[in-house]
Amino acid sequence: MTFPPIEELVPHAGAMVLLDAMTAWRSGYARCIGKVREGAPFVREGAVESVVAIEYMAQAVAACLGYEALVSGGGVRVGMIIGCKRFDAHAAVLHVHDEFSIEVQCVQGNDTLSHFDCRLQRGSERFAEAVLTLYHASHLPTGADRANG
Repeated sequence: MTFPPIEELVPHAGAMVLLDAMTAWRSGYARCIGKVREGAPFVREGAVESVVAIEYMAQAVAACLGYEALVSGGGVRVGMIIGCKRFDAHAAVLHVHDEFSIEVQCVQGNDTLSHFDCRLQRGSERFAEAVLTLYHASHLPTGADRANG
């Protein structure tokens, strides 16, 4: 199965798109791949700190939900991480040229809030795991939204 370019699935542009492609999908689940590139955001002295895995995972969740929205006839929505229940890093850094895969699985959710179990692998090595809580909607809240809500 082929999927749209990752840029069509995540609400980021340019260098902030940190993944290369989605390689598997079913409702509530996705697998994405990426490669750490020199000059990419968060790369310092040839490496990316393990905590950045949270952003890679969040983008995989965005791809999962973005494709689900496209399949159901909707558009890609915005979202933000509002919590990380657990984050386990099994190594300190990813290096430039490292290739990785991310699997995300929705464990609970609705139209505005979801919890995803996330796992990032570097080759056959488990690199990081997390449970992320994400807020997602058609747009991010503004001051007017908060005043009216």
